[in-house]
Amino acid sequence: IKSSEKAEYNAILANKSAAEALLEKQKADKLRLVAENERQAADKERKKAELASGIAKKLNMLALAQTLAQKAKIKYKSKQLSLLLAYQAYKFNRDYKGAKNDPAIHEAFRIALKNEGIENTLKLEQKNILAFQFIDKKKLLFVNEKGELFEAGFPNKKVKLLVKLSKRNTLVDKVFFLTENVILLSFLDLSSRLYDINKKSFVEIKGYEGLLRGASLSLDQKTLVTAGRDHSVRVWDLSDKVVEKNSIHFDERVTAVKLLKSNNLVYASTDDGNILSWDYSQNRRTVLTKVDAHVNVLEISPDESTLLAGYSNGLIRFFDLKNNNKQTDLYVNSSGFSALVFNPQKRQQFAVACNDKHVKIYELKSLNSNPIDIYEHDQKLNYLSFTQENKLFGLSGSSDFWFWETETEKYAQQILNMLIRNLTQEEWEKYIGNHQSLYQKTINLD
Repeated sequence: IKSSEKAEYNAILANKSAAEALLEKQKADKLRLVAENERQAADKERKKAELASGIAKKLNMLALAQTLAQKAKIKYKSKQLSLLLAYQAYKFNRDYKGAKNDPAIHEAFRIALKNEGIENTLKLEQKNILAFQFIDKKKLLFVNEKGELFEAGFPNKKVKLLVKLSKRNTLVDKVFFLTENVILLSFLDLSSRLYDINKKSFVEIKGYEGLLRGASLSLDQKTLVTAGRDHSVRVWDLSDKVVEKNSIHFDERVTAVKLLKSNNLVYASTDDGNILSWDYSQNRRTVLTKVDAHVNVLEISPDESTLLAGYSNGLIRFFDLKNNNKQTDLYVNSSGFSALVFNPQKRQQFAVACNDKHVKIYELKSLNSNPIDIYEHDQKLNYLSFTQENKLFGLSGSSDFWFWETETEKYAQQILNMLIRNLTQEEWEKYIGNHQSLYQKTINLD
C-alpha cells in the first residue's frame, strides 16, 4: 500500500474513532444529566420530607405546650410542680416559634402563680374608690366618692391624701381622668369641677341640668367636650376662663363622648344605640350606625385610627376612621361591658372589662386571634388602666385593685426567679412522656 493511501486509511480510522468517542461522551453526558436531575429531584423530595417532618415536629411540640399549659393549672401536692409545667410549656412554645403572647401560656402562668399563693391584688384601707390612674411605675392617683384625691404607692400601699375636690361635702357621681394632670368630677348636686394637679387649681363647669356621662380633652388642653344625661353634648373653651362655645341636643340621653383630638370632630353614643359624629365647627351631625342595644363604652385608639363602641349585648363595633368609618364587628360575650381602655405604650392593644367578670386583652391587628382571657378574680371590675410597664390594673366595686402582666415573658421571668428545682425524670415521663420529648432540665440551676 502506498504511503499516501496508508495515511488516508489511518485518517479514516482516526475520524471513526473520534466520532465513536464523541458519541460515547454524549451518551455519558446524557447519563450524567439524567443522574444529576434524579439527584436534584431526590434532594428536593428529601428537603420536602424534612420540611414536612419539621412542620409536623413543630405542630406536635406546640400541641404539647398547650397540653402542658392545661396541666399547669392543676394544684398539685408536689412543690412547684405547677410552676415547672407552666414554664416548660412556655419553653416549648418559645423554642418552636409559637405565638409570642399565647393566651393559654399566659393563663397557665397566672393560675400556677395563684396555686403557689402569689397574690395579684392591692387592697387599700380607703373605700368607695371610683377611678384611678398611674402617674409613674410605683404611684397611682385615685378619687373616692367623697371627692378626695389620694396618692398611693405600689406595691408598698403607702397612701397620702393630696386634696379634697368636693366643695360642699357633696358626693361624687363620676370621675374622668382626662390626662395625667387633669381630672373632671361630676357631683350628685349636678355641679362639675375641673382640677389641674400641677397647678392645684379648680375650674367650675356650669350649666348642666343632669349628671355627666362623658368627657374628653384636646391635646392642647384648651377644648373640653362633655356629655350629660340632659341629652346634650357641649364644647368648652378653656383658653382663658371656661366658656361654652357650642352645644348640641339629642332626642335620647348621651351615654359617652370622645373628641378626635386632631380636629373638631366629636363622637357620641346615645341610649337608643346610635353612634354619631358631630363637627362642632360646622355644626354638622352624622349618624354612623345604630344597634338595638345600649352603648356601654366608647373609646378611640391612641393613633386616632379606630373608634370602638361596646354594647350591652356583648358586641364591639370598630370604625376605621381613616377609611370612611368602615365597620367591623366582634362579639365578645353576651353580657356587655363595664370598661374599655387602650394601652398607651402598646397602641394597638386594648382591654375590656365584661359584666360577666371576665377581662379580655386584644390586639387591633389580630382581632380574629384568641384574646388573653382573665377570669380568676371573683369580682366585676368597673375601671381599667395600664401602667407604664404594661401591667393592667382593674378596680372592683368593693375598691379592691387587681393587676396582671400583659406580657407572657414577664411572667416567665417571675417564675424563673422562683424555681428552685427541675422536673424529675419520673415527673417528666408522667406529664410529658419521653416519646414526645426526651428528658431535659427545665432550668439551669448551676
